Amino acid sequence: MKLGNFREYRGYIGSIEYDLEDKLHYGKLLNTKDLVNYHADNIIDLEKHYREAVDDYIEFKKEIGKG
Repeated sequence: MKLGNFREYRGYIGSIEYDLEDKLHYGKLLNTKDLVNYHADNIIDLEKHYREAVDDYIEFKKEIGKG
């Protein structure tokens, strides 16, 4: 179930979703062609993991020469 989006962080926007069956919050970066996702047990941790995913993605792009 889609709940919304996080505010932009370092040029990226992430979704906020919830799986009722698994009782898990999850999301993915929306403005990239690459699949970058994150998950957590609660919304507070989800935002932390979203920011970490963005930071890791930016670092990865630098390492492969695309950032």
